[in-house]
Amino acid sequence: MIGERKLSILMALALVTTSMAVVRPADSERVHIVGHAILAGDPLAMGPDSQCVDKSYVLKSWWLSGSFTWYYNGTGAPTSVASTALASITTSTETSMKGTNRCGLPATLPFAHKYAGATTAKPQVSVDATCTGNDSRSVTGWGKLPPKVLAYTCTYYRSNGTILASDVLIDNVVNPWFTTMPASCSGRFDLQTTMTHERLHTLGLAHVDPATSPGQVMIPSTAPCDTSRRLLGSGDYAGVKALAARTG
Repeated sequence: MIGERKLSILMALALVTTSMAVVRPADSERVHIVGHAILAGDPLAMGPDSQCVDKSYVLKSWWLSGSFTWYYNGTGAPTSVASTALASITTSTETSMKGTNRCGLPATLPFAHKYAGATTAKPQVSVDATCTGNDSRSVTGWGKLPPKVLAYTCTYYRSNGTILASDVLIDNVVNPWFTTMPASCSGRFDLQTTMTHERLHTLGLAHVDPATSPGQVMIPSTAPCDTSRRLLGSGDYAGVKALAARTG
């Protein structure tokens, strides 16, 4: 009942250092909505060992309970990646769930996913990078986002921390993409790197400080033509392992 049970929706927008919180009532159990972006950025200096020595991670308030079932809407996919995007997104999802990494650590973390097929449903993310609702279906797809925003994830979770759904919108207007590095790469972004980052948001990781953890996937931006973070660093891995411990 609207008068007896209220839904408090928390919208937290994380664009590097900008955040806001809005709470408003509705008519169901308490559900939270959190959005995170990855930005187009400049190359970062990275020491040769930092990616596998640094154990830094930041956890959010949610985690995955059971298998992550997701759908793909390929409408609007750029021609440069239209035929390869789904395979790249699937690889990124598997990388995040199992903890596939650059550091020789066992890729045996317990999270699982299931690709449920193509859909005409759209990710519930607006052109100004805000979360627009929860249809209980996790959809990855393409659309317009603000300049410099490569992709945006909206995760919906209950008060007990368990995820209801997680949508990802990938920019198809400003930022050009590749799934295989072009011979002469300039100004293009790696879809696999970007989606590994976004899937780690879905699992429950937040951004780390790029000044102290430049080798981790969870820095808030990625540079053009950079494929060095397709796989997890040691901090990313430690974070996913900590999330796995939450699930018991």
